[in-house]
Amino acid sequence: DGSCNFNSVVKLNKNLSCVGSECKLDNLRVVQVQANPNIYYEYIRPMCVEHAFYQNAKKISKRWPYHSMCGNPTLEIAMPVCCDNNQDEYPHAHNNCEFTAERVSYFKSTQRCKQNNGYICDWYWVENNDDQCTYFWPEQGWYWSNKSCTIKAKVRRDGMIALVHEPNLDILESHWDEYIVDPRFDTNNKHFFKVNWNNDLQPNNGSSCNKECVTLENNECLCNFDVVEGAVFNSIPDSVDQVVSNLHIGSFEPDNDHEEDGTHNGITIYHKIGSNKFDAETIFGVIYNDKLMYLKNMRSDVFLRRKNGSLSQFKFRNPPQFLNHALYEARDAAFETDAILEYFFRHENTAPFLAKLLIKRFGMSNPSPRFVQIVATAFKNGSYIVNGVTFGDGRYGNLAAMIAAIVLDRESTSEILDADPSTGSLKEPLIKLISFMRAMEFKIKLSNTELNLPHVQNLIGQMPHAIPNVFSFFSPEYAATGQIDAALLKSPEAQILTTPKIIGFINGIISLVDLGLTDCFGGFGSSTVYDCDYWDEYYDEENDSRGSLTYQSTGGAAKVIDELSMLLTSGRLNQKSRNVIKNAYNKAPSSEQGLRIAQKLIATTPEFHSTGIYDITGTERPDFEKPPPSSKPYKAIVYVLCDGGMDSHNILVPHSNCAGGKDLYEEYKNVRGDIALNKNTLHQIDASSSSQPCNTYGIHGNLPYVKDLYDSGDLLWIANMGVLQQYVTKDDWYSKTSETALFAHNTQVDEVSNVDIFERHAGRGILGRLVDVSNKAGFSAASTSIDIISKALFSKLVPLFVVAAEGMQKFNPISWSDPLLSKVKALNKESKFGSSLFSEVWSKLLISALGENDLLFNAFDSSEIATEFPDNDLGPQFQAIAKLIKTKEIRGADRDVFYAEVSGFDTHDDIAPQLNDRTETINSALQAFVSEMKNQNKWNDVTVVFVSEFARTLTGNSGKGSDHAWGGNYFVTGGSVKGSRIIGEYPADITENSALRFEPGILIPTLSWDSLWNGIAQWFGISNDDDLDEVLPNRNAFSNNLFSESDLFV
Repeated sequence: DGSCNFNSVVKLNKNLSCVGSECKLDNLRVVQVQANPNIYYEYIRPMCVEHAFYQNAKKISKRWPYHSMCGNPTLEIAMPVCCDNNQDEYPHAHNNCEFTAERVSYFKSTQRCKQNNGYICDWYWVENNDDQCTYFWPEQGWYWSNKSCTIKAKVRRDGMIALVHEPNLDILESHWDEYIVDPRFDTNNKHFFKVNWNNDLQPNNGSSCNKECVTLENNECLCNFDVVEGAVFNSIPDSVDQVVSNLHIGSFEPDNDHEEDGTHNGITIYHKIGSNKFDAETIFGVIYNDKLMYLKNMRSDVFLRRKNGSLSQFKFRNPPQFLNHALYEARDAAFETDAILEYFFRHENTAPFLAKLLIKRFGMSNPSPRFVQIVATAFKNGSYIVNGVTFGDGRYGNLAAMIAAIVLDRESTSEILDADPSTGSLKEPLIKLISFMRAMEFKIKLSNTELNLPHVQNLIGQMPHAIPNVFSFFSPEYAATGQIDAALLKSPEAQILTTPKIIGFINGIISLVDLGLTDCFGGFGSSTVYDCDYWDEYYDEENDSRGSLTYQSTGGAAKVIDELSMLLTSGRLNQKSRNVIKNAYNKAPSSEQGLRIAQKLIATTPEFHSTGIYDITGTERPDFEKPPPSSKPYKAIVYVLCDGGMDSHNILVPHSNCAGGKDLYEEYKNVRGDIALNKNTLHQIDASSSSQPCNTYGIHGNLPYVKDLYDSGDLLWIANMGVLQQYVTKDDWYSKTSETALFAHNTQVDEVSNVDIFERHAGRGILGRLVDVSNKAGFSAASTSIDIISKALFSKLVPLFVVAAEGMQKFNPISWSDPLLSKVKALNKESKFGSSLFSEVWSKLLISALGENDLLFNAFDSSEIATEFPDNDLGPQFQAIAKLIKTKEIRGADRDVFYAEVSGFDTHDDIAPQLNDRTETINSALQAFVSEMKNQNKWNDVTVVFVSEFARTLTGNSGKGSDHAWGGNYFVTGGSVKGSRIIGEYPADITENSALRFEPGILIPTLSWDSLWNGIAQWFGISNDDDLDEVLPNRNAFSNNLFSESDLFV
């Protein structure tokens, strides 16, 4: 009837015997289960791995290209070929397959040849047998030969290993030079991987190979080896943990060749049939983290052989691999992906890691170790029992059990803990908004069936599917300055409580309460009217909004306030704040207006924005003080973070006129491969006065204005700079970077933000210390970030302003709305001792934001600039900075530090289009900013520093991208910069032979960020050594290479 009832996947519960022609095969790939119509299944074998090192290898070769390498004779990786007995000195073999592209083991190929009166030979050419298999493209397949093949281990000075194959090429080399060892395995290959050396002993001491191996170039050791395999346990192991920690070779489920020998200590034992002893064929079955595992009682060690043939002391565990070098299959790549995900899922750190993060998201920013352990245990056990009720299904990783453990644990439910000022958390902005809309019974208009909040991300800093980067909206380890930081606590949500986001949230709530859901006056909704300013005359909430709040309450002010407190603060609103809101309610001309003002006010209270208990004193927090104008000369630093790790090796490129006639561009091109920039696209700059390896360098083609600034003397390049604890070499870099975690985004962003690797001034960033010291020296220093809070600006003495790139919102901008400012201040007075620290964070930030916003709104409103800035990621930020510089008199600043950020530099794949876009963004924004600074006659007073957490690998990856690395090239620009130079040391050698490079293509920086900031700090007005030591606490580690003001500025 044409119906199809076949399952898409069928799992076999036992081995099936072969039938007919199947018995000729080593393996099956496709099975036909029905004819008329023909129905086929693809057979997917169980997941398994093979060892990287093996013995008795045989040569396998391709027909085209003429490559040869070693193959494991026990694996089905090459096609069977046979030679006739009557052959000349260049024998031709013919394919002996049973189906197209059949792969067999060496032994199966030998057997087939004998059955056909032939033999496996060292063939010169292979002809396909069209009678038995259709034509198969030769470059896709390997063929067996009867020649041996030697595998060797190449050991790098850091202990990394590369495989070297030495197949017998006699017959091929005698005729064609094109027959070569596959480049992946020749002596020069750089495909190194990590192995676990026994007791960390390895033969390469950096200068020789301990007489065990042959010393190659770069002091690499080429070593012979033996694989030694044997049993691990000779009796019943003591525990499952002992089995899992000592056995690393898996097994399929035991079948007919093994028999069960009981279960002991949670371990089921299977012996080879006919044997009851514990040997390498014994299999242990265990359940570990809710997963059934079968492990062979075997270890496989690779011993390096001495030149005399004896085994040396150097050995490592034979590493497994999923993908065979001769047979890449998507199936095996999927297996490897599944295996690594399974490894991370069941890793011992996963449960506590997830537990701590999820607890934080459920309202407890600083969970106790006991709480984390309870939740982690629920995750691992898959169940959580409370009051006789079991949550979860008993399987590892059950989230129902984990969430139940979070929300039902005493640390979440105890009312007593609410009184602990260190418990609880700030609420996430989106949680606050949605809970407000639900509690106040928001109803969407029938014509608008979906809730649309298009502006929420910009207004409050959070929206589903709109995370700014891979680290989400805020860091789980963020601590607000002040009491939270001093108490060594965390307040993650405080990271997005910037002035624009605080004002944006409150204005959005005001708009929602007074107007319904619209975009007018900072509203969260989409556009509903042409001109919001006319709403004071023609306001019609029913027709001019997307929805409205429908909550109603009767019974007088006290009842309304009690209900709102219960709905919006879980009844935690303190009595003094209730009285403030009650008075405002009673003064309203109607109960409807009274309800609205109560809704707006309660949405500004610390109890609404946090989960703790808060009580206020009678003392209002001091108003923001407007600073007086300064008569001192003005200077400003603009810090621009290129977030993600900028591939600066494609920003500044060696071009021509290099020392000794060397073609460093060609070297760059060969090293970078597919991701190298075309020489013809580069903007050439003259570096002849810079003492660099080349006199001519090239700048990325999308940075023509950067070239113009360089040529005019206003831009300076700094070569091969990065985060350093001390100077290092390729032999000791790991041990000498113990204070940081290289190559990790979050850690390295912190490092370039703080420039304090030993954390001698923990909690203060490089710009924060600059303004602190400047203020102590009598300057009036200001610190401003655009859109986000950056650790670079954290200071002890100077408040941090945060300005929205698109401009400032006026607080409570609806002209006919109720005045709120004095009441909001009354609701956020000084807190009593013992009040929630998180509530204190909100009130402190709110009052500060109101003052900052008033000052900056007026400053922005009065500031007009002549330059049009591009509408890209950086243009509006530079425009905001330009406006702020113009308002320095209003702000009373004679020293400014600004933070801007442009993201998108984490180019693990398709680097070309991404870097093209990012450089174009920088170029156009910088051009507009410089133009405006010159219009303001401030260009000589401004220095712009472009920073990134790290550069990227010189060598590209398989996705035409590059990966996290270290040393890179950066630039500083300004009217006082002594430009048209490249300072630092651009490497004269970037090949694998370079003393500054280790794999995979990582350059060791020769210049620390301390060196650059030393000269910038002096230009900023800091000259005293003690002050410079405070700004740069590790600068003396680089005392022989610190730039001075005269090195960097005219």
